[in-house]
Amino acid sequence: MKNRFLLIGILLLILGTNSHAQKVRGVAIGGVNISQMNGDESVGYHRWGFNGGIGGMVPLNKNGSWLIGVETLITQKGAHENSDLMKYDAYLTYAEIPVLIHFEDKKGGFTFGTGLSYGRLIRSPKEEMAFTPNFRRITNTDFDKNDLCILADVRFKIWKQLKFNFRFAYSIIPIKTDIQYEEVVSTKVETWERNFYNNTLSFRLLWVFNEKEPQTKKIQR
Repeated sequence: MKNRFLLIGILLLILGTNSHAQKVRGVAIGGVNISQMNGDESVGYHRWGFNGGIGGMVPLNKNGSWLIGVETLITQKGAHENSDLMKYDAYLTYAEIPVLIHFEDKKGGFTFGTGLSYGRLIRSPKEEMAFTPNFRRITNTDFDKNDLCILADVRFKIWKQLKFNFRFAYSIIPIKTDIQYEEVVSTKVETWERNFYNNTLSFRLLWVFNEKEPQTKKIQR
């Protein structure tokens, strides 16, 4: 808990001591996640969840084309599979702090970003499994309470201060390790081991406060 507040304090310090002390942009965020977990033997983005919170962005240069952004989110991830081989449901709810560097294309209206996010489980994970007699999980471990992800982000203006945002997030450290599976093929038993990684697509709406509209040059006659 102390480490979490220390991280938030450092991020706020970065925003507060920006060398180009321009207007801080506030951001209200709401949307959905579509998730899967690589390594769990399920396939496809079938787990829907909430993604929302607040954020802030501060320009890093004079014209505001480069910005640093910090968010605090509640985000739901996991996986879902309903096939002949197995039935599987996993529900994971995180408090998440993404930090991104953005480039804003003033002419095209698009903003591109990349960065990292730290997530902490705030509810006990739920995991429900049902396998066939010939396919099963033979070992299990708990989900790690921490999730560190790499992010890719793009956003564009819809109307006034309202923007659409697409984000891809992938765990760079496993959230569950050393999971072993067993499958009987004919008379042969095959075993293998997997680590789990969150793999998430986010579709969000952003309402940006205090954003300066691009100025158009007047033509002098």
